[in-house]
Parts: sequence; structure tokens; C-alpha cells
Amino acid sequence: MERPEKNAPGAAFKAVILYNDPHLVARATALVNRAVRCAGGGAWSVASYHLHVLKQPPLAALTVGMAADAHFMLLAIGALPPTAELLDWLEQWSAQRHVVDATVSLLCPEDATEPPQLRSRLQHIARRHGLEFFATVEAWHGEDAPALVPA
Repeated sequence: MERPEKNAPGAAFKAVILYNDPHLVARATALVNRAVRCAGGGAWSVASYHLHVLKQPPLAALTVGMAADAHFMLLAIGALPPTAELLDWLEQWSAQRHVVDATVSLLCPEDATEPPQLRSRLQHIARRHGLEFFATVEAWHGEDAPALVPA
């Protein structure tokens, strides 16, 4: 597997959000925007793709290419068990990414039960591809951003 090249100095921060619920993507987008502002701002972009896209191979392939320069891959998918399409997409993105120190994160609202299989599969993909993996804990109410903790 070819390793990603060193991140370009001054490159814009890019986050990609995979989601299955409009509420989750809105919240995730707001959290990413707030985190970037708190980190000093700079150029950034947030792209989001509904999980339905992953069921259409041409669109899934297109989004993998569009996400190749993402620094942060956020899965805002509630209590969804891992699907073959999701895991395949993440494998492809992980292998084709251009960002050395990319991060994958799982974001679940506190009232959802995080599927342990999904966390385990994400950890495995991250470890194999040299990615950081974080999972969220609680704090979905008000302006509090979820605490991201190393898995």
C-alpha cells in the first residue's frame, strides 16, 4: 500500500461527515465548525454524504475521491450496525487518502446505543491504515460539544 505524502503546509482543513439523519449531520457540522474556530480558524471545508450514497457504486467511488484530502472523517450515524458498504467505503478512503495524520471519529447521541461491532471495526480499519480513531461520549445538549476521547 502506498502511504500518503506529508501534509502540505498551510493546506485547508477538510472534514467529511457520513450520516444517516439530518439532525446528526447538522449537529456534526456545527461541532466541526466550532472546533476549527476554537483551534484558530483558517481555511476549512466540511462535506457531508448520506449513507445512501454508499449503496450506489459510482457515487461511492466519486465520494471516496472527493474525500481523499480529508483530515477528519466523522461518522454521525447513531446506532447503525456496520454495513458492508460503509466498511468498504472506509477501507477505500483509508487506502486512498492524501493526509498522513487523518482521524476517524464515531459520533453518537447520548440516547443512542453505540454499536460495539462498529467501534471495533472502525478501530481495526484505523489501526491497519495508520489513522487516529476517536469515539464520542455524551454532551449533545446545548452548546456543549461532545468530548472526543481516544478509543
